Amino acid sequence: MTTYNRKFHPCRWLCCYLVAALPLLLAACTADDSADSAATSLTIGVTEQPWQTEDISITRSGETLTALQASGFGLYSAGLGISNEQVTWSDTKWALAHTLIWPKTRPNDFYAYAPYAADPDITNGVYTFSCPNNNTTDLLYGQYASTTGDVMNLQFHHALAKLVFNSIANSSARDMLVSDIKVTGDLYSSGKLTLSTGAWAEQVTASGQTIQIIPDNKFIYVPAQGENPVRSSVSPLLIPEPTVTVSYEVYNEGMDMTECNASLFHNWNGWTGSAEANNDVIQDGEYNYIDGVGKPLHKGDVIIGTSTVWYKTFADITAYDKIVIVGTPELKVRVLLNRQEGTGTGGDGGTLIEKSGSINSDGYLVIDLSDITDGYKHLNAIKVQFYDESVTEVLGTVTKVLLVKTTHPHTVSGTTVLEQGKEKTFHLKVGVNHEVVIED
Repeated sequence: MTTYNRKFHPCRWLCCYLVAALPLLLAACTADDSADSAATSLTIGVTEQPWQTEDISITRSGETLTALQASGFGLYSAGLGISNEQVTWSDTKWALAHTLIWPKTRPNDFYAYAPYAADPDITNGVYTFSCPNNNTTDLLYGQYASTTGDVMNLQFHHALAKLVFNSIANSSARDMLVSDIKVTGDLYSSGKLTLSTGAWAEQVTASGQTIQIIPDNKFIYVPAQGENPVRSSVSPLLIPEPTVTVSYEVYNEGMDMTECNASLFHNWNGWTGSAEANNDVIQDGEYNYIDGVGKPLHKGDVIIGTSTVWYKTFADITAYDKIVIVGTPELKVRVLLNRQEGTGTGGDGGTLIEKSGSINSDGYLVIDLSDITDGYKHLNAIKVQFYDESVTEVLGTVTKVLLVKTTHPHTVSGTTVLEQGKEKTFHLKVGVNHEVVIED
């Protein structure tokens, strides 16, 4: 075990444990029996300064502290010779990496940063920080000017600025899919942060930098009015620059969204693009058709379509580019398309196209169909994936299956500034003309 000892006297040993709300208690035991070295205790209060936001509804008390407990932090004290002392959260207490010897009557300054790194670029309390493109990792700093007392309140603050593009139920009766959000401006790529004050200096500008906030082939689903809230957000964290205006663009490509249901499924006289459908509307249970939307789902269950994935029973969705499946997060889904005639009984068992994925934490999955080159898109079935044999319980539900057609792309733009410790939120909605609208 490593021991920090600056040969001050008298001194006392420190250990730590959590009490009350979240204090880190450093209990002291002395090196001798003198009255001046009588055992006392030093309490470190570890707290957070929440993101400052104009929208009270999105304030999430304790969110930063939860992240801090997951990452730990590095502690410094020039007077004690402490450099990047790792402090971690273990079950119900904070734990120091080493035993520290504390001079009882000598005041000392402390400062800290988070998340902890094994080899941070910190010299004399100044953190040289490089901000990667589309950074999603928070940077915190904390400080305490010590006095000769038993309480040290170490409060962490946000060093960066945060932009949030958030989808909420909108004023339209239609759903929306946002496929691209970009932030452009003379953004800082690096800078020096003084941990004792939170002041930035020597920022390096990346002129005309563009951040693509939504990665390729990812989307934000905005539900229609009256839907259960499906909150989806993207949140880049950037070095603050309150004197620089940044621009943002939100691109919506799918305004024509149709609910997939039994009215789209028919029996056909073939399986190719030239096949013709009869006019019968398939009822639940006919031709092995099952409508499992809104029902409890087990592994392998049909969400919509035929249980046998019959090649002559399908919904012709050639005109659509994507499928949005709304339901229980983490539910694994298979989308089965373009089943061909096979050599099995009645022509069953032919090849098909399968696309799969899991419903994300915001409650939806987007399946891209743009890479299908057969000249047609025939949806035979959507099913729950097969899980391990030991899985027998209900896995969730699917509340809606939507078909998305690119009709009239629409872009909305605006400007904002990046202020330290502030979270700027933009709400994505659908306007009265089914265009994307941003409200801040």
